[in-house]
Amino acid sequence: MKTKLLVLSAALMLVLAGCNTSNKSDFTPDTSAGTSTTETSSSEGGDVVHVESVSLDKTSVTLTKGETVQLVATVLPQNATNKNVSWSATGSGIVSVDDGLVEALSEGTSTVTVTTADGSKTAQCTVTVNAKDVKPEGAVDLAYSTDDDLSKHGDNYVYFNNPEWWEGGHADVNEAYIYEGKIVFDYTFNSESAETSPDWVLHLMRKNSSLTQSENYDLTFKFKSNKAGRIVVNGVNKTVVVGDNNISVTYTETAGASFNIQFPFKDFGTARVTISEIKWEAKQASTEPTEGELAYSLASDLASHGNDYVYFNNPEWWDGGHADVNEATYYDGVLTFDYTYDSKSSPTCPAWTVQLMRRNTSLTTNNEYVLSFKMNSSVAGKVWVNDKETAIAKGDNDISVTYKETGGISFGIQFPFADFGSAKVVITDIAWAAKGEGGGEGGGEGGDTDVKAPVGVVVNPVAEGYVVAFAAVEGATGYKAYYVNADTSADVDNEPIANPGALLTKIPSLADGNYKVYVTTLKGDKESARSEDFGTFQKGGEIEPVAPVGIVVSQDGQGKWHVAFAAAAGATGYKAYYVDSNGQDVGNHEVTNGGFLTLADTLGAGTYKIYVSTLVGTKESARSEGFGTLTIE
Repeated sequence: MKTKLLVLSAALMLVLAGCNTSNKSDFTPDTSAGTSTTETSSSEGGDVVHVESVSLDKTSVTLTKGETVQLVATVLPQNATNKNVSWSATGSGIVSVDDGLVEALSEGTSTVTVTTADGSKTAQCTVTVNAKDVKPEGAVDLAYSTDDDLSKHGDNYVYFNNPEWWEGGHADVNEAYIYEGKIVFDYTFNSESAETSPDWVLHLMRKNSSLTQSENYDLTFKFKSNKAGRIVVNGVNKTVVVGDNNISVTYTETAGASFNIQFPFKDFGTARVTISEIKWEAKQASTEPTEGELAYSLASDLASHGNDYVYFNNPEWWDGGHADVNEATYYDGVLTFDYTYDSKSSPTCPAWTVQLMRRNTSLTTNNEYVLSFKMNSSVAGKVWVNDKETAIAKGDNDISVTYKETGGISFGIQFPFADFGSAKVVITDIAWAAKGEGGGEGGGEGGDTDVKAPVGVVVNPVAEGYVVAFAAVEGATGYKAYYVNADTSADVDNEPIANPGALLTKIPSLADGNYKVYVTTLKGDKESARSEDFGTFQKGGEIEPVAPVGIVVSQDGQGKWHVAFAAAAGATGYKAYYVDSNGQDVGNHEVTNGGFLTLADTLGAGTYKIYVSTLVGTKESARSEGFGTLTIE
């Protein structure tokens, strides 16, 4: 399961909290094409801090006529007094630039320059503009079709969208054709359409009659877009960027639309896309426990499982300790592990009696790696991740540990009965990165090397605001939280905090925006480097709902079904969607976290998937990528 918890909008202007923007510079550089001025910050009073440099996030880019790209300028130092910049572009009519937003106007090459008002520091990006795709001779226009007509088209591509008004939403299809396996699809959304228009108003579809119903397939294709946003491919949410995207989804063939892209007007709007290299491959069944039940294994047997997950725990007595494994499954990137510890076990039982493990054969022995994953836990306590002691809060946790690969256990969680007891955990987004790659701004730099930085930093919303939690460091006399602007990577504030579950009291004084929180350890007058991992939160603004993760469906002793999941920031409610084995929606209703699935009492026999969306006021997120399942006999 591939989940994206927060969507951070790219900043068009770099604004420092606490600064005003009244001293706008009149500086205009000497250019041969259009210019624009961006005011990033200025300040009043105090010593003047001059600009030392400016840089752009891109130094070259290729666009097709009509496409746009946003360039982001970073002015250093962060506390420069006057961070105003202006933009210019060479050539006549090749591109336009406004506050860093570049639009391709005609074929050619242009140099876009950003210049600081203070010191005339510059940075440049070369923009190459290619001609818009011209419909080649022999191209086949895509046919308008309704969903019911899809079967008539065999393996031909069709799109269905009423070119007129359809339930209040309207779009004009400007171009839609296929040529030598490449699809060009261009449409314009009428932004004045009724607000009641459905979320999905355009579909691009193909029925591949050579596929087998109910079989699993991997669908891959290349997707070039002049817009960034969210699309849905065969029921799976995909985030796309401007330019080239490699799309891959795994789905179950229903003999309907084998290739189905939904363009949501709310997220995607008007767009021109080019799709090529569309391929299907049957998903290979594995004899290893990759999908479904995890296999019982001893540590010495781990190598035989390759990159597959296993757990090892004697389901009977093991040196005086006992635990029943209720569920141990791995499906679509989601690892679910549920066990019950018998508290009457002998007190002489070992500290570790349940372990989750994986050996990643693609890693290099003796190299250092950062292992990261998300873990939703039913209990709070202390676990060991790759031999690193880690504090786990009840609910969502973002875990990150640095370790040396030994060629043995690349992913190992030990659940100590003494501290953790019985638990149900859902683990997603498992990833490895070589040490030094990623890790967040400011992580692990500076500080006293004798003092260990905290790990497992996570920021969670509570009724009073936000709290930061992390693993306690032995001998610590205190901790300190550092607030970093997620868009500019600039420090904005810090404060001393306590552990565990400290309330972040500085948040109300911050400017609206997205922030990262790093934590350091204090030991007397010594302070560690900042934590490598960090928590995130959004201050103010209009919160876009993000779908929940870690969907779990369970049945209680009275036969009632419940759904639980990781809470989403800013949520005012949630909605559960029921999907049958044919991929058809059979109902939905609002739910609470851990609430009853009331429709389960009215459904016929069969297996159903439960997806959950997040409600923030009148807005609703896409459905969760992950799902829970319930089976009615």
